[in-house]
Amino acid sequence: LDFAESHPAGSEITVSYDPADPTKNKIYGVEIAGLPKWVFLIPVGFFVAGVVIALMRRGKISKMVSMYETGVEGRGTIEGVRSIWYIHMGRKHPVKVEYEFKDELAVVRHGKVSTWNQRANELRAGQECTVLYSRDNPEHSILYDVLVTK
Repeated sequence: LDFAESHPAGSEITVSYDPADPTKNKIYGVEIAGLPKWVFLIPVGFFVAGVVIALMRRGKISKMVSMYETGVEGRGTIEGVRSIWYIHMGRKHPVKVEYEFKDELAVVRHGKVSTWNQRANELRAGQECTVLYSRDNPEHSILYDVLVTK
């Protein structure tokens, strides 16, 4: 539009064309259609965010596997169970389970897990549970037995 306004009818312009087919031509220096280059940064940003999220998830899974392999078993109790109502898959909502346990040094530790396992809805505050925790960092723990189907 800027080009059309700055060049009245009859103005001299430079045209580039395909010598084999002169019907394929273009006014030199005018971009008729296309996207600015910065628009292509949006998909790149989503890709980078996806890679970062995948790496974070992979680290969390590797910590959990490590706790299954080398974790210390401890007894704990369920502190609370609540449905995360703002996240849903169809009619199902994940459940957040909070628990506490004592480590080897009798220090009370707290943990929580969010799960799609519907057995978590059956858990009640005060119920006993088994917890696996990392000896190196007892803050890293997982529920062990209460979510397993019996």
